[in-house]
Amino acid sequence: MKQSLQLRVGQQLAMTPQLQQAIRFLQMSTLELKQEIQTTLDSNFMLEEGDEHATEEEANTLEQETDNSLDTSEEPLSPDTLQNLPEDLPVDSSWDDVYEPSVQPTSHSASAEAPELENQDLSTDSLNAHLNAQIDLFPLSETDCAIAIALIDAITPEG
Repeated sequence: MKQSLQLRVGQQLAMTPQLQQAIRFLQMSTLELKQEIQTTLDSNFMLEEGDEHATEEEANTLEQETDNSLDTSEEPLSPDTLQNLPEDLPVDSSWDDVYEPSVQPTSHSASAEAPELENQDLSTDSLNAHLNAQIDLFPLSETDCAIAIALIDAITPEG
């Protein structure tokens, strides 16, 4: 008996349960699909029918309204109409409701005493001090922390 090695190349399609279900749904008629959805809703108490999808009648009405609004026979806005538009539209929230201010407002106006943020020199710490401060930001074990400190100590001021 002679031993040998052979190499075979081939492709294989794995039919996952999700793929089988998708194929089954695609083969259903609209009526069958609605019945399947209703059966699933009835059998699983955690599912409920959502109002986010429009019914056929609502979809047809929406399509007709869209077609009417896209009609190009409408007149363009007149300058009088544009002048009547308000500068600021009403909103139900303010910027501070969404984002917290990072810089606390001061009671006095900007003066020569308070330099602009972009003109401030933020590099007052040395490189080693900066890196040591960053070590505290990471959850390191004692061994890793000791290694990091040793590496930082070995760095020259020039980097």
